[in-house]
Amino acid sequence: MVSPMRMVHTGPGEEARLTQAEAVLLAAFARAPQQSHERWQVAAQLGQGDTISRENIDVQLARLRKKLIACGIDAPAIQSLRGVGYRLCSPVRVRSE
Repeated sequence: MVSPMRMVHTGPGEEARLTQAEAVLLAAFARAPQQSHERWQVAAQLGQGDTISRENIDVQLARLRKKLIACGIDAPAIQSLRGVGYRLCSPVRVRSE
């Protein structure tokens, strides 16, 4: 379960503190489960539009993946879809606060 306001993800294994960007991304992925998110959509969620680099997005997602796996979510927590974008592979609920 992700708590965007507290910037925390609670999984079967433990709790992980998220950065603001990670909390925003995880909440966006969780609200559209099993749907692919194109790179421009991820950039828009981060509020950076065309100014964010592909490498920066990859780093943000790699850090988020590590935290999700540390919380007990099966790998790959977020899948890269070649030529399409990204998809959350495990169900995550968003806590409404």
